[in-house]
Amino acid sequence: MKPENIFLNRYNSLYPYDHSRVKIAALPRFFINACYIDGYNNKKKAYIASLGPTSKTTDKFSNFWLMVWHERSDIIVMLTNLRELSGMKCEKYWPNSDEEQLYGQITVKCRSVEEFAEYTVRTFTISKKKEERNVIHLHYTAWPDKGVPQEVTSLVEFRQRVKSVPVTLGGPVIAHCSAGVGRTGTYIALDILTEEGKDLGSVDVFNCVNKMRGQRVNMVQTGEQYMFLHKALVHSLTFDCETLTAEAIQAIVYEADEQKFTDMYQILQREVDTECQDDLDDREENRKRHNNKNRRHSEIPANRSRVRLFVARSHHSSHDYINAVFISSFKTKNLFIAAQSPLAGTIEDFVCMIYQQNCACVIALDQPFKQGDNDGQYLPADNKTYICGNFTVTSSKCETKQQFVVKKLTITHTNQSEVKTVYHFQYKKWAESNTVPDTVEDFVHFIKDVEKRVNHHTNNNSHVVVHCLTGYERSGLFCTLYSLLEKLEAERQVSLVNMIRKIRTHRRQAITGVEQLKFCFRCVSAYLEIYNTYSNFAT
Repeated sequence: MKPENIFLNRYNSLYPYDHSRVKIAALPRFFINACYIDGYNNKKKAYIASLGPTSKTTDKFSNFWLMVWHERSDIIVMLTNLRELSGMKCEKYWPNSDEEQLYGQITVKCRSVEEFAEYTVRTFTISKKKEERNVIHLHYTAWPDKGVPQEVTSLVEFRQRVKSVPVTLGGPVIAHCSAGVGRTGTYIALDILTEEGKDLGSVDVFNCVNKMRGQRVNMVQTGEQYMFLHKALVHSLTFDCETLTAEAIQAIVYEADEQKFTDMYQILQREVDTECQDDLDDREENRKRHNNKNRRHSEIPANRSRVRLFVARSHHSSHDYINAVFISSFKTKNLFIAAQSPLAGTIEDFVCMIYQQNCACVIALDQPFKQGDNDGQYLPADNKTYICGNFTVTSSKCETKQQFVVKKLTITHTNQSEVKTVYHFQYKKWAESNTVPDTVEDFVHFIKDVEKRVNHHTNNNSHVVVHCLTGYERSGLFCTLYSLLEKLEAERQVSLVNMIRKIRTHRRQAITGVEQLKFCFRCVSAYLEIYNTYSNFAT
């Protein structure tokens, strides 16, 4: 709190202790609001918990990068977005991709950026004089302002990604959010206690947080964060959620008996989070108010993630409800819309959703309706036009393969000039009575063909509608497998448990039984065999 340092502290009362703050012996006037935190088994200075850098508090970021250099850190963990609803949380202290910036004595070059739905990975080369080092910047982007993540799986999986980074320098992991105490403390505690639990078979959460607070004030800042930490530990230590390599997945497929998959599914069914009362109330309200818009066995969405209709429909359609929810893939936030196949009375709503959400593709996983069956038929015959309320849909066939048919849809709106083009995939190799597709290999090829079309035609604001009768049975399996293959390609390892739980955050009944779980493993294994080696992952 010296006059020369006080302006380098952003928040009142959040000052570093002198006994644990980061110092540079050769620079006695050096100051940064950052503290050493000991790790598991009394590993000294395993972490640095830091204030989120701003130009003012870190001398145009030079002090932050000098700390990174001096401490020989391989990894920076960032747990806040730059700007959130309550305002600026942190300033951008790194250069753009393929650009270089001098911060005091340290030159930083951003060599690569990989953006995923819940985090971004940046690779920096930092240099001082003639010496160069590599630093990995892992930026978690899914932590909401003034709260905790919607479910624990996301942060657990992010920690697993951090732990997979190879280290060469061996310095402390530098972690920061905005103040460097709440989210930062929760993440560091999760890391320490996960290691403790694996080693000892038990954890002492209170003691861990208490010790951290002896090194930096307010670590794990709120009761909500403290409760979230407990739930995250239950998941990371008891749900068998460790990531698996491709070889390990193939070994399970080849060697595991039916009981092994049954045991896995029972673990998957365990709950960490009971559904909050608001979501329960939403589901009941949507069930009662929109009974004629939900199929008998469909899953009723809560309001938190459901799609809301806003484009004008015919005069009798003034509500915003449709049985459809947003689901993120591994790479893209809210890429999927998992929807119930339309009823006769919800066809216009369904087409409206496709139109207003700029959907690039529609994936139909039910068997095509029989000729003359008007129950939810939104797809006109080839080169024909179908009018539903304010929307006109035309269709032309693009491609026919053994397992699917692709059609090009053109959708117009009576009162809007914009014409939307959508590619419609109808999967043919999934028998009506079966819980999984007919063959593993065909479904893998289908997913990859869809992915090519998605990557070619989508932008940041477009979506992919995936629909089946219930909105979760077949759609949930497709979204899970699409995301699993994305993650496997990007990181060469994956946790099926984590991925399924994240899909279930929005469609709670996705992956309906042991057969679908086993099919997920078989698809991942088949994908590896089809593409043979990891060298194909980048293509």
